Amino acid sequence: MAELLRFHTIRPPERLNSSVNYKVDTQKVTPDDTLIVNITDEKSDYARTFYFNGKDVASKDSIHFKVTKIIEGIDLEWSGAKPTLIPEPVIIDLKPEWFKMGYYVYVVAMKFKKENYFYIGMTGDRKHKTARSPFYRMSGHFSLLESSTQNQVIKGIRRNFEVGTDIEKILGEMKFTYYAYMITPFDKADTSNHDANRKHAESIESSLIHKMKDGFGSQFVFNKNQSTKNFNKVDAIAQELMIDVKQRIKSKVSN
Repeated sequence: MAELLRFHTIRPPERLNSSVNYKVDTQKVTPDDTLIVNITDEKSDYARTFYFNGKDVASKDSIHFKVTKIIEGIDLEWSGAKPTLIPEPVIIDLKPEWFKMGYYVYVVAMKFKKENYFYIGMTGDRKHKTARSPFYRMSGHFSLLESSTQNQVIKGIRRNFEVGTDIEKILGEMKFTYYAYMITPFDKADTSNHDANRKHAESIESSLIHKMKDGFGSQFVFNKNQSTKNFNKVDAIAQELMIDVKQRIKSKVSN
């Protein structure tokens, strides 16, 4: 399903109760699409957005609307198809496994203009004996605050694409997928191995960063540094992680 945009700037008639007709091209709309028509008045602050179900307009070459000058401003009437009263919602399903605590190594895969970009991270707190799921990292990754120390995804986008203040436009054109691998579960009742578990995940993270830079090119990996250089013992794990990410990305493309 795709959203197809149409933009129309109207010029309402000067005389009261007189009308002007406009046409909206619908030739490329399919039944699975949503047609979005944005209408603005060049002489006033009138601005409206209308949503049409693709199945209602796909069989037509065009639909039309009539703008009539009235005392209160303008009246707009559609013909050929009627707009829906509400748009399709953006549905975000939060799954139970997203909240499972553990020492994770995760890969943020970003698709932008047919290129793949990556950021690699891990969970396991250095200051406190806890290890939350990567879900809680996501809000920090997308913070637009310059002072944030967690928004490495945003910093990577700004650095790689030379984005100024209009970073929301870039974000609206990117697709993000998180691949989170639980290396060790977190047990609240026994945190005696916290440091060892955290360092183990950190070593895998560092090895994976190294391998991803070699495998995909350092310009496509947002991580600037590795947290540790002592990762030879976990190279086999990192290699399997990278292979798995590659296969999943390839599978998504083929599907």
